Amino acid sequence: MSFLSPFAWSNYLHQKYIIGVVQSQNVEALSGWIRARIEEGGPITVAEFMGHALYHPQLGYYTTGPNIGPRGDFTTSPEASPAFGRLLARHASDIDGLLGFPPIFDLVEFGPGRGTLAHDLLGALRAVNPDLYERLRYWLVEISPALTEAQRALLLPQHERVVTWERDIENVPGGLAGAVIANEVVDAFPVHVLENRKGDILEQYVGVGADDGFRIVYEPPSHPVLLDFLRKHKIELAPGQKVEVNLATNEWVVQLGRVLNRGVATIIDYGDTAPGRYAEARKEGTLLGYYGGSVTDNI
Repeated sequence: MSFLSPFAWSNYLHQKYIIGVVQSQNVEALSGWIRARIEEGGPITVAEFMGHALYHPQLGYYTTGPNIGPRGDFTTSPEASPAFGRLLARHASDIDGLLGFPPIFDLVEFGPGRGTLAHDLLGALRAVNPDLYERLRYWLVEISPALTEAQRALLLPQHERVVTWERDIENVPGGLAGAVIANEVVDAFPVHVLENRKGDILEQYVGVGADDGFRIVYEPPSHPVLLDFLRKHKIELAPGQKVEVNLATNEWVVQLGRVLNRGVATIIDYGDTAPGRYAEARKEGTLLGYYGGSVTDNI
């Protein structure tokens, strides 16, 4: 199977997939790099385009440090209130009791942003459940060097003994007992886009436009598994209807099963469920970009 995942760079739950807009100083360089790749090998899938835009090792939006927060491109619940982290600290305490208070409790957070959630959660545990805090090993799985630096600056002064970092899920040890937290992570996985074009199910690809910009072109699906997804979920696309298929989630969930031997994985995101997720009322699909706190459907 050939598809990009965030973890290939070194890292249908959800109706809102996000493409962050690359920082302005990197836009021209990254656009030129992607354009050269298309000119050499032909149009690329939307999933591959997203993978480059978000996770290119030097120029990607998340790699170089996304603009997160109330005045940024987008914000997340931990940035709004410390109550979010305190709630998950209580959740971790509940899981600890269910597991029989293991000698080491591993808590793995994926996509920890600026470290705000970890900061609030760890502070709450140290204050209200010092026994668990003493047994805690907190893993931050972060692909972005810029965000890792921000997390270290925030967390190391108070929690150096319990925090550790890994760049991708494959580097986290297997067989752990504890908890996994992933807040607004799945919505940033690259997705394939299928569309019913006059009765034919085609995939959206990104090609080069006449003005050296990018444009959407249509070709047969890049892999049979995409059509298998439609059949499995009994999705009948009406003419002109689009749907996103997130193949990267499958790989990620398999890895979660390797990492967590005993415990609970809490995956937090926002969206609809089937069948509403795939209803004709959503015929334009749900792929959106965020920039400066505003939303655009021009990815």
